[in-house]
Amino acid sequence: MVALVLQAGPSATVSEVEDALRATGSQAGRPDNLLGWGIVDAAKAVQAITP
Repeated sequence: MVALVLQAGPSATVSEVEDALRATGSQAGRPDNLLGWGIVDAAKAVQAITP
């Protein structure tokens, strides 16, 4: 997933990639110890990283 996001936004910083992945997780609003931020939505993560 990280490679896909970096391919879409090669100039993205580590923080920007982390933010895109966390923001598009299925539990982004309430991460927990079992699933963390949840399952990432790849298409939304790519959209979040591209201008």
